[in-house]
Amino acid sequence: MSTRYLHYFFQPNSIAVFGASERQMSMGGMVIKNLLASGFEGQLMAVNLKPYHSVYGVRCYRHLKTLPKRPELAILCTPPHTIPHLVKELGIYGIKAVLVLTGGMSRAQSKSNKIFEEFQNFFNDLLGFELSKKPPRLLKNLIQEVANRYDIRLMGPNCIGVLAAKSRLNASYAHSAIQEGAIAFIGQSGILSMAMLDWANGRDIGFSYFTSLGDSVDVEFSDLIDYLVDDENTKVILLHIETLCHARRFISSVRAAARKKLVVVLKSGRFSASQETPEPVPLGLRHGDCVYRAMLRRAGVLRLESSDELLDTLSVLTRMKPLNGERLAIMSNGMGPNLLAVDALLRQGGELARLSDATLTALVPILPAFWSRQHPIDVNADAQAERYATTLRLMAQDANVDAVLVIYGPSVQSDALIVAEKIIQTSQELPCNVLTCWMGMGKVESARQAFDKAKIPSFVTPEEAIDAFMQMVKHRRNQVSAVQTPPLFLNENVRNRQQAWYWINHALDHQRDWLTTEEAKEVLAAYHIFLKPQIESEQISSLMAQILEWNPPYRLQLLHTALFKPFHSASDVPNQDLSLEILHKGELENAANQLRNELNRHFPQSLFLGYQLQRMQRDESMMRLRVGVTRHIVGGPVIFIDTGLHSLLNILTQEVELLPINLKLARDLIGYNKINQWLELYTLEPDKQIQKLSEILVQLSQIVVDVPIIKTVELILLLSHREGLIEHQVAMALGENAELAIQPYPEELQSETVLSTGETVLLRPIRGEDEPAHLHFLEQLSPRAIRYRFFNHRYKISHSELARLTQIDYAREMAFIAVSQQGNNPVTIGAVRAYTDADNIQAEFAIVISDKYSRCGLGTALICKLIDYCQKRGTLQMIGTVLPDNEAMLKLVKKLGFHVFYDKTEEIMKVSLHLNPANFEWQRTRLWP
Repeated sequence: MSTRYLHYFFQPNSIAVFGASERQMSMGGMVIKNLLASGFEGQLMAVNLKPYHSVYGVRCYRHLKTLPKRPELAILCTPPHTIPHLVKELGIYGIKAVLVLTGGMSRAQSKSNKIFEEFQNFFNDLLGFELSKKPPRLLKNLIQEVANRYDIRLMGPNCIGVLAAKSRLNASYAHSAIQEGAIAFIGQSGILSMAMLDWANGRDIGFSYFTSLGDSVDVEFSDLIDYLVDDENTKVILLHIETLCHARRFISSVRAAARKKLVVVLKSGRFSASQETPEPVPLGLRHGDCVYRAMLRRAGVLRLESSDELLDTLSVLTRMKPLNGERLAIMSNGMGPNLLAVDALLRQGGELARLSDATLTALVPILPAFWSRQHPIDVNADAQAERYATTLRLMAQDANVDAVLVIYGPSVQSDALIVAEKIIQTSQELPCNVLTCWMGMGKVESARQAFDKAKIPSFVTPEEAIDAFMQMVKHRRNQVSAVQTPPLFLNENVRNRQQAWYWINHALDHQRDWLTTEEAKEVLAAYHIFLKPQIESEQISSLMAQILEWNPPYRLQLLHTALFKPFHSASDVPNQDLSLEILHKGELENAANQLRNELNRHFPQSLFLGYQLQRMQRDESMMRLRVGVTRHIVGGPVIFIDTGLHSLLNILTQEVELLPINLKLARDLIGYNKINQWLELYTLEPDKQIQKLSEILVQLSQIVVDVPIIKTVELILLLSHREGLIEHQVAMALGENAELAIQPYPEELQSETVLSTGETVLLRPIRGEDEPAHLHFLEQLSPRAIRYRFFNHRYKISHSELARLTQIDYAREMAFIAVSQQGNNPVTIGAVRAYTDADNIQAEFAIVISDKYSRCGLGTALICKLIDYCQKRGTLQMIGTVLPDNEAMLKLVKKLGFHVFYDKTEEIMKVSLHLNPANFEWQRTRLWP
């Protein structure tokens, strides 16, 4: 994640367009014309090897060195094979922002390997550095390497360019300009981006910024999102995503943005057949799109399912106030449209408002005498503008209503435009949101245009209106869910990481990338997941001798090498785990022979290792659940749970979660996959079993976090009517270390410190489960301490604010809390936090200490811990602001070496501490004194 030099793309003072000419269909010529048409106020230059005097009136130069000044932005529209050498020249010249519009660099090879060798030798001999020893196969790899060498930010290749409304910039080959608005659009497909632009212009939807990344060899989604998150002209960030490369960077940036702005995502390429370069489907999953759903869900963004939803959703989300609730009131001049809307609302899980008796009574003199006194409201076909407006006003003022949908069907008894103008006037006076649906095309088109001009969402059909409203509801639910406090479930005291690693190393010592049943059992047991007792032997006679005291039924399992590898079974194989239910002891030998035959038939390459026998409960169902951990090529390790049934419904609804997870996420995952319904059907105490299953998911997640070489896990759970979930069978496989898409809780940063009072306190990173304790801590602070921390006399803090303080992204922020063990209760007594910018230049910190623990060394211990953390992660500078009368804090930071100075403009003291040297000028320009 880095925003360095990105302002040159969106706010350049000078631009040079390479490859510009007046030749018909010249891409560079199109860019020049668009820049002129947009009214770009900076200096514009054209570059072309041919001796043109000018291109559309813009002075043209033959070489980079002949330009009158160094441009802040270079736009390349030259043939593909010329781009690497040109990027090198730009780097030598000191240009830091390059926009490559040329395509054909991600699929086309270079003209010959000799060209690569010439480039490589040229760079090695003249520039004194070596490219990768293995020549890149694609031109885009070469320009990426050159750009990195010269610290160039490069957007593209194969992008449409950049459009920025406030900068009057259209540095693209797009067929039309953007209208000014509050949406920043970042796409990947040039054609889809231009179609999106055309659609938006047709609906009077404007943009603050508009661009496509193309092949994005350098600048990617996370960089642009970090740049846009603090842009005051952008209220909505809209992403069209085909592929992603860096899940952790993407999630971190999007999650931070979603806390400040609305982030909407249209993700295409759900299945292998719709992917340009098909991604491998993770073992155990039906498809990979469920991983992207989990990524976007975890980031707190709104995902659209199709391009059909795109503009209607934007129309609603950018033109309406945030929802305070989900209750929708509906009115129309006919009951037919009303019923269509209600059906669509309830089908999608929406809530129809219940009008109060007072509202229904107030409507009686307004509506016809035959009105049914029911909601939705039928104002009748003869309704004029005044009846519409009065009805709308009464409904909107009802305390049980959060939004109103007004529907109009063409009628000879009323004028569509007059009614629309009255609705526009009335809606401006109302506290709640208003959506409109003027059904039809010809006679109502002018009314819809009036709504668009007034920035009121308007739709053609009731179903479209409901779809868009439910996107608002979905976004609201996402935001509420994102700040829910996870239940407390701490398992440090029961984990035994060393025991788990012992058995992992045991498998590695035997040169296996999979664990035996015994090894996998021991790993699970270290985290308090215990498999059902079982006995194993290579001979059936030995098993029979060991079960003299066991009464049937039993489950006989044949052990073979493929069994120990997760997800080994194919869905079309009967008895896929090669096990049989045994009702009588005398059946064991025949069952064993049958299983051996099945092994030879279905797993001919798998080696026979013996038998395993488990006692079954008489009420034990053959119904089973499968908990799995697998890896996605982008999303990394994920966890899932299903019934193992390969039906179409399961394929379309399968959901996963990114690791790590907590109890809340585990319960959500159970609900997403409807597993709670299975537990209600098959167990006596479903709530207890949901809790047990949630804890299993959390513990399994922690195993993979602690032992990152675990590649896949398959845990089979059986369902007993009386006993509930029974851990039946497990398989584990190993691989290379995998990075989690979300940085896990950094438990290794925990430490203890001794205060001057002699008390030992724990210093550790904060986590979401700390919210109740953190609230109690803040509530105990004195007004003076609150003022010093928050710079105002606040006495209440909202749940959403608390969630942001405790549910942090460890990839870009850190908060350490001091915990005092008071009896059996851990009590928060202090907190220090720092938020680091995307370039890791500055970390802005703040600290607050319990009044009872002031002047005992706690503040020093917390700040020193934060300084050590920031210094080790490479942050250049810690900064902070302190009220001038906070003498104790100013004395402390001076003692720790901070530079302190007074800002006259803000009337505040600013403090800074240099942690690491700045290696580049762009870094030094962003540092405080």
